Amino acid sequence: MRLKNEEALLHWPLAQHIITAGWLYNDGSLHRALDFRAAVGTPVYAAEGGTVETAYRWNGKRTQGDINSYGNMVKLRHTTYKYGTLETLYAHLSKLCVTQGQQVQEGQLIGYSGDTGNCYGAHLHFEVRWRGNRTNPLNWLDNDFSTASGAVKLGSYSSVAHNMKEVEYMNYAIDVSKHQGKFDWQAAYDKGIRHAMLRAGYGRYSSQKDPQFERNAAECTRLGIQYGAYWYSYATTPAEARQEARCCLAAIKGKHLCLPVAYDIEYEPCILRLTNAQRTALVLAFLSEIEAAGYYGILYASCDFIRNRLDYEVLSRYDIWVAQYGNACTCPLPYGIWQYSSRNALGIPGYGTSLDCNRVYKDYEQLMIQAGLQGHTAPTPEDTTPNKLDKQRITIGRISSGDRATIRALCEGLGLIAAGLYRETCADGNQWMLDVGPVSSGDAWYIMRKCAELQLIEAGLYKAEYVG
Repeated sequence: MRLKNEEALLHWPLAQHIITAGWLYNDGSLHRALDFRAAVGTPVYAAEGGTVETAYRWNGKRTQGDINSYGNMVKLRHTTYKYGTLETLYAHLSKLCVTQGQQVQEGQLIGYSGDTGNCYGAHLHFEVRWRGNRTNPLNWLDNDFSTASGAVKLGSYSSVAHNMKEVEYMNYAIDVSKHQGKFDWQAAYDKGIRHAMLRAGYGRYSSQKDPQFERNAAECTRLGIQYGAYWYSYATTPAEARQEARCCLAAIKGKHLCLPVAYDIEYEPCILRLTNAQRTALVLAFLSEIEAAGYYGILYASCDFIRNRLDYEVLSRYDIWVAQYGNACTCPLPYGIWQYSSRNALGIPGYGTSLDCNRVYKDYEQLMIQAGLQGHTAPTPEDTTPNKLDKQRITIGRISSGDRATIRALCEGLGLIAAGLYRETCADGNQWMLDVGPVSSGDAWYIMRKCAELQLIEAGLYKAEYVG
């Protein structure tokens, strides 16, 4: 992505960043690339949005010094950087997931690592080319990496440090529906918009799909704008809320969503007649249906609605998209998206003072990739069932009584204690061992996130394994 100061900060091509060969080979000769540790079949992601310039398929012969030596290879051409062409190259792949001329988004799956071409052992070979010359990739990536051994020669580089203010600036978003008519997405893109929430529809009938949703989704895809979806609710019972969720799922089927799927509950008279507990039950019903289908569910509501018209403590396990216009947000729950203006604060041409604007505080696409949600983990060639999620068994400990209470409360909120999927033993004094599962990938992600917050993963006190 491009930062506020117009510098380019590339996305890592793998989820794990272990470098086995740097800018120089071990003997000091030029490598002019990075090699990453990657078993055959490891997902490979686009370092930035762009166009597939080359999608080369290996002929099976191990040659040297020509394009065939790269094996199966993808080369992407990105937006011009400082008046020069910027390209990235991904080599020795086992499988390609893109075709020449295709537009891709940053972080999109483009292939799987392998051992094709002129190489000895599976790995990913990654190049960054600027103005036709190879440059050290570490000058374009952040400093979140490790090396396989002390023999790795990285060469001279200045890996980009995290700058949260810069990254936050890039995560502005708009949300649109049929009320904006035939939205000018090119104007939004030219203004720097790379994130959007699109209304998929409203109510509990499939005929109530937003008439602009398909066009809006297609335009976002064409321009490389990451998008999610929201569904406006009129439900008054959990059964109606679940039916709304099914209509929403039908509308978004097959879409490559990189932001969440939101339940939009507002001040409709039929909803205001309910109690806080009844309204909260609507949220739980809709979002549980969304999560069961393998999507990242999020609640959209105003700060006032959350505070005064919901039992918000019950909803603490869910992410929040909160609306509160002004310079500060006082939402009683942690939130990932803040709708801070309805008056086109981002200045998109043609929309005067009437357009919702948001700040996005999380890298939702990476969260989805890690949790295997919304189709971001591709199935194996033998299994074409979408969104197939393995169950996990989680072991945590030894941990303090305070950490045990925090994780127990989370598991209780997820319904795991009632289901008999949570066990705990006092191991030694105030030290506790927890055994959870088997649980879905969605529930496992919540537990993993909480353990990360408590620094239990870093301390080696968290272990998860797939149990089928």
